[in-house]
Amino acid sequence: MVKYTLSKGQVFSYDFFIAATAFTFIIALLTYYFFYYFRNISEERKISEAFSMLNSISNIFFEEGIPSNWNETNLIKIGLSTNNQVDNEKLQKLKKIPYDKFLNSIGSGFYYVKIEILDKNKNLIYEYPTLNLTGKFILRYERKIILNNSYAFGIVYLLEK
Repeated sequence: MVKYTLSKGQVFSYDFFIAATAFTFIIALLTYYFFYYFRNISEERKISEAFSMLNSISNIFFEEGIPSNWNETNLIKIGLSTNNQVDNEKLQKLKKIPYDKFLNSIGSGFYYVKIEILDKNKNLIYEYPTLNLTGKFILRYERKIILNNSYAFGIVYLLEK
């Protein structure tokens, strides 16, 4: 009986290189798809949460706030409405509130918020804060409001901190 032994194995053959290349390509493709898919889901979730936050914040045009006659010392939750229309007095009170306190009262979380009011001809008549916010623009939400017994547009901008 003759026994054949090889001193070295033939692991690195052409078949091995083809299989290793195909395996590496498939793993790379699956990794790319995995990260691309989950990045898109993450972005969609982020935009959905931001839109929900923006919708909630834009309700300040229609709510009176807590307390309803709030000022800079007793503010709990901000609202700009009195008798179903935006109140000029509350707009002036809002300008006296520090921006950080404003953000806390609306629960903006990781976002900067800017409010603008435009008249029916789309001319700017009010903005808060008046300073330029540096952040990545995310969303803009426009709602029709009543101001001085005439309709106007209340706009809320959401920017990433």
